[in-house]
Parts: sequence; C-alpha cells; structure tokens
Amino acid sequence: MNRRKAISTLVGIIVIAIATIILFGVVFIYQYRAEKNLSSQLSSLEKNYAVLSPKANWRTYTNSQYGFEFQYPLDWTIIDASYSPETNTISDTISSPIKHGLTGYESRDVYYLVKFKIKDGALADSEGFFIIPSDIGAQPDTKKISLPNSLLTKYSEYNISQEIIHTFKFTK
Repeated sequence: MNRRKAISTLVGIIVIAIATIILFGVVFIYQYRAEKNLSSQLSSLEKNYAVLSPKANWRTYTNSQYGFEFQYPLDWTIIDASYSPETNTISDTISSPIKHGLTGYESRDVYYLVKFKIKDGALADSEGFFIIPSDIGAQPDTKKISLPNSLLTKYSEYNISQEIIHTFKFTK
C-alpha cells in the first residue's frame, strides 16, 4: 500500500512538473508572439509617422557655397541670405506667414523670424522672434517684439522655429 501511495505521489509530481513546463512554454510563446506583433506595429507606426510628419512636406534650403542646409515649412519664406566679410559671418533669415492677433499687438500684422548665424564654419547663433514690419515692402525686421517665454511658447510659430533650428546641419 505504501508502495502504491509512493507511486501515485510520484506520478502526481511528474504530472504537475509536466503541466508547469507546458504552462511556461505556452506563456513564453505567447509573449514572444506579442513582442513580435508589437515590434511590427511600432515599425508600421514609424513608417506612417514619417509620411504624416509635417517635415515630410517641408522644403530644404541648401547653401552649397557655405555647406549647410535646413528644412522649413512650405508657407515660410527665405528673406535674407547674406555674408559679412567684416565679421566673417553668414546670416540666413526665414519668415513665417503674416500672423494676426499676437497678444499685445492684435491690430498689427507681425511675422516670426528665424535667424541662423554661421561664423568661421560653425553655427554661432540661432534665434527666433516676432517682428513688426515698418511698412509695406520693407524688410520685415525693423522692430523686434519681446515676449516672455511663457507666452512665446504658446504660439505655433515658436514651436515650428525650434523644429527648423533642429534641422540645421552642415553638409561639408
């Protein structure tokens, strides 16, 4: 009787061990497939993001003479690209479309400018700011508007300017 009880206990332990191994195998396979599926979905999302990303439709400004480029939105304009031999500085300025309703300047048309300054082959400075054009046809860089960062960051032009600045790169 003791021998039967020992055999049945041993069989029970073996059955439990086999069931545990099968259960771990099923969980492992499930996790492997879930991870593979998630990886596939992420890859698909990355491809869709590249297509849907606003930068996918941006223009690329290339200055082959000085060896740099950056991207900017279709509705923004390159308004100045100049070289100053006195300071050995290249300046490029990009302008947003006219903005209406800027806090504190609701009755004025304003632009948002992004400026890059390159000195001695390196990016020396980049900045973005709102300006008021002095009159029709004038270069829209006559009066710089100072806004606190807490207000400035609420405007889409500011966020776009940061994206423009991050696309800057040297090509030489």
